Amino acid sequence: MLKKVATEKIPAWALCYLMNGDTTGLEDDEIKMVDKFMANYPGATYALAEGGSSYFTSCPAFGLACDVYDTNVYMNLGKDSTPEKPEKRFYVLDADFIPEDKTNNDLSDEEFKQLAEANGWSLTAEELAAEISEDGNYAPYPTTHFVRYI
Repeated sequence: MLKKVATEKIPAWALCYLMNGDTTGLEDDEIKMVDKFMANYPGATYALAEGGSSYFTSCPAFGLACDVYDTNVYMNLGKDSTPEKPEKRFYVLDADFIPEDKTNNDLSDEEFKQLAEANGWSLTAEELAAEISEDGNYAPYPTTHFVRYI
């Protein structure tokens, strides 16, 4: 069963690739940024959040300041699903704990994991699924938090 695990601020330029796999018009470095982001949510499905209007932000999920769309991230976290690797966990880190000279995308998975273990928290897929409400929302993680599946 698909459950909403996050709402991310996705750059408008990345939506065709993220949702449809269409890299038309993207540079190699842009494709790499999107690939790195998608690695945080293996097997995820993406859909525009309700409202579907773009807006400018200085803090997109990846890349530089730009127009973004709030995009819901859905993963198969139901009781009948099994994570690819049981040892993987969802690591959650408040944006305030990311060093000032870096962005979320600059951090390696190991750096992110270390920061989250010291200043954030982690959950297994089953624990995360248990905390998601019936309507698919996950209120404990505001948009100022980053989540990676490591």
